[in-house]
This record gives sequence, C-alpha cells and structure tokens, in this order.
Amino acid sequence: MKSAEHIAIRSFVPEDQDAVATIARRSFSALWARLIVPGPEDFVATVDNRVAGAVLLNANVTDMSEQGRVGRIAWLFTDPDYRGRGLARQLVKQGVEQLRAQGCGPVVTEVEGYNTPSANIFHELGFRRLGTMDQVRWLGVAGALLLGLRTNRLFTPGHFLWALDVPGRPAPPAVQRAGTWTLNVFITLLALLLGGGLLLPGGPVMPGASEILAVIVAVALLLGLREGAMQIAARMQGLQLEYRGWGSGAAVSALIAVFFGKVFLLPGGCYPPGDGWHYHQFRRQLALSAAAGTSMVLVLFLFALALPAQVPEGFASMLAGSIVEIGIALILFDSIIAFEPFQGYNARRMLEYSPKLWIAFASIVVVIYVSVVILG
Repeated sequence: MKSAEHIAIRSFVPEDQDAVATIARRSFSALWARLIVPGPEDFVATVDNRVAGAVLLNANVTDMSEQGRVGRIAWLFTDPDYRGRGLARQLVKQGVEQLRAQGCGPVVTEVEGYNTPSANIFHELGFRRLGTMDQVRWLGVAGALLLGLRTNRLFTPGHFLWALDVPGRPAPPAVQRAGTWTLNVFITLLALLLGGGLLLPGGPVMPGASEILAVIVAVALLLGLREGAMQIAARMQGLQLEYRGWGSGAAVSALIAVFFGKVFLLPGGCYPPGDGWHYHQFRRQLALSAAAGTSMVLVLFLFALALPAQVPEGFASMLAGSIVEIGIALILFDSIIAFEPFQGYNARRMLEYSPKLWIAFASIVVVIYVSVVILG
C-alpha cells in the first residue's frame, strides 16, 4: 500500500528557482513564464519534498490614505502532475496570511475569464469579482487606474479583478454592455481624431456630427449582433450565457489609437452565469457560440464592404465605412489572435475546442485582410 503523500507549504529559497521556473514553463506560455521571478516573500508547495507549485506575492500594490495597503497575489501555479491535491488552495491561504502580516487589508488578484480553475479557488476562499464601478467606489478614479497599472490589467484584455474584503459585485450585464460600448466608441473616436496617429503620417481630424453618429451606430451594430449571435447559438445548445465587459486592456487599446490611429476593440465576452462553474464543462458550447458571433461580424463586415458601391454617398456610405474600419479589427481579434498576451476570447475558445475550426476562420480572415487592407 502506498504511503500518504507529505504536503507542505514553505517559504521560497534560492535553491527552488530551477524547479519553480520549470513549473512556470509548464503552466504558462514562454512569454509569461519569463516574467515569473520569485523572491523571499513568496511560497512554494512541496509534495514529498519536491516543489510542486508556488504563489508569488506583491505587497504594497497601492497605498491609499483611507484603504491602507492593498496586497496582491501576482502568480499562482502548480505542476500539472500534482493538480487536484488542493495545493493551490493552500498556497492562496498562505499568501493571504503573509500579506496580512505585512499590513495589507484587502487582497487582490487578476484572473483571465476562461481560467475557471483559478477563479473557483479564489471564489471558494471569499474573493469576489470586482466590477469597474466597484473599483472606482472603493479607490476613486485615480486609485482604480493605479491599481489597474500595478496589476497589469490595463494591458491584458479579458482579465477580471478578484478582491478579498472589498464590498460590491459586478454590475448587471446591461450596465456592463453600455460601459463597453461607450469605451469602444471613445477609443474609436480617439483614433479617428488623431488621423494616422502620432507615429504615422497624417494629422488631427475633427470628426463631424455625422461621423460621430456613424461610429456610435457601427460599434452598436458590431458588438450587439456579435453578442446576439453568441447568445442564440448558446441557447440552441441548451446553455444560457451572461455578458461580461472586461474592464481590462484599455491602456493597450488607447495606446494603439494614439500612436497608430487604429482601433483595437475590447468587446467583452459571454460566459455561463455566476461563478463556480468549470470552463471545460462548456468547451463545445462556448466554442460554437464564439464561432457564431465571429461569423455574424464577418457577414456584417462583408455587407458593409459592398454597400458603398450601391450607395456611394450619404450616411449609409459613411456608416459602412465605419463598420469596415472597426469591423476588420474585431474580426482579427476574434478569429486570429488566440495567443498571449492579447488573445481574443472567441479565437481562444475556437482554438481550444478545435484547431481545425480556428484555422478555418483564421484563413478566411487572413485572405480578407490581405485583399482589403494590404492590396486595397
């Protein structure tokens, strides 16, 4: 009979570096694995004296006069061969205790929307997904922006902030949807205003009222029809979905608009309602839902591309131009960009379910992009 395993949580020591680096490479992409640098305040989990996981902390994320010091769980990962033993849960508990001992009150972490194994651990330990407005109510606008910078959420689309001992809950889907549409309209108008951006030929262009209205309608059509198709496809498979705005990646989108005059949409995603569910339970439904949403955007884009030939002037032509300009960015994000650091939610869902499905969409979009954008 095999003896019971001995599991322990202890402080990181320099001799653990190679083992932690190996586990990081098995848990994350090569890009993210290089960013993982443990220190003396971090912890590792061992199974029979073998390092099998780690939690990396970042105390003093931000110091606010009223909220005090906020702690951060920056990285949490375990060796795939040792998962299912509760190591991650013990690492989080130890991490929270360490941050408390360092004088932190609330503790935060960021988790990508599809990473439900990690999200469920934080959920079970009392963390809550914290919406953008709750972050503003908690820290104020400046504090929420600072927290977004310190946790890298402003640069990583598709991530959600989880917080311990911070009241609040995400806004209803309708409010999140309105916020997402407003943000994307603002970023699109910013790109339009700057013409070619600061790094490319061109100059500031003040959009007229009709151009602004065309952008608003284009964003509403693209994001609304995308979500509608995803919801319908999910319901046809017996699954109800809940829209969630990301509230993350805004800095990347704004920088692209400012320096290149281009649009990088942050569309949000559709997820099973609430928390505590497992992504792999719904892999097929979410992938087919993603394919439906991407297909709808593609159809709308092709329709808008052909419309000016029929209606060469007026608002309809202007709207078609806005749909083409914004839609090509959304199609690229939703069909091709399936890898870190800026992976699209829909593209990732299709790739993980069926590489053939993802290749089919990616190939179609590449042909369209080359034909329309590069060759004109």
